Amino acid sequence: MPNEYNCPLINLNIDETVCYDIQMVTSGMIKKSVLQDYDFPIDEGLVTKERAAHLCEACPFNQLKPVYYINAIAERKR
Repeated sequence: MPNEYNCPLINLNIDETVCYDIQMVTSGMIKKSVLQDYDFPIDEGLVTKERAAHLCEACPFNQLKPVYYINAIAERKR
């Protein structure tokens, strides 16, 4: 059974698979439409790269921290 987390990005309790999908969306690896497959509403306006850069990067449940770090470096070089 997956672990459940309180996600500060979308303000809901979610399991780790949803957390991973949200992180994949905000890092640009998968399309946002994946979030429509869940049985609960996710306010897609909350799921942005800008919000994730602040909230997900600091989240102890973040499974993609290296991706956020790489994206931050790439943004600084632009």
